[in-house]
Amino acid sequence: MSGIRGVSPNMRSGVIGAGIIKAKMGNYQFDQSMASGTVSITGVGFQGNFIEGWVNYTASSSAILRSYGYAKIVGSTITQQCTQFISDTSNSTLSGYFASSSDATSGVDTNMQKFSLTSFDLDGFTFANTKSGTPSSTHGFTYIIYYLGDML
Repeated sequence: MSGIRGVSPNMRSGVIGAGIIKAKMGNYQFDQSMASGTVSITGVGFQGNFIEGWVNYTASSSAILRSYGYAKIVGSTITQQCTQFISDTSNSTLSGYFASSSDATSGVDTNMQKFSLTSFDLDGFTFANTKSGTPSSTHGFTYIIYYLGDML
């Protein structure tokens, strides 16, 4: 059985109650030319257990959505996946990562960054960024991190 321990839906109102749920939204601007490594985001104010995020290409006159993904931790296992938006009519799935700046039809660009969550920390989260090729330009990673109770 999966769900959240200590949290039950109120069938009359649809509101989740009987548990503490926390959420915080933020944005991380990154230059795609940064080397592969790790990035820690702090200042969240709690240790989350679920995150969703999306990457926008911000160096153009309009922000273009590159990917939407999520990561969650149950016990000590982190599961993550993102959908990369190749065009208005095409997308691809990238398992093991929760964000990507690829716009290639294969979903694996020769010049891109992809993010893999490595930990939910006491005051934020840490992810590994993997650089492929020589990408350039600025992208924005917008996230919402949650504490949803004990994930089962």
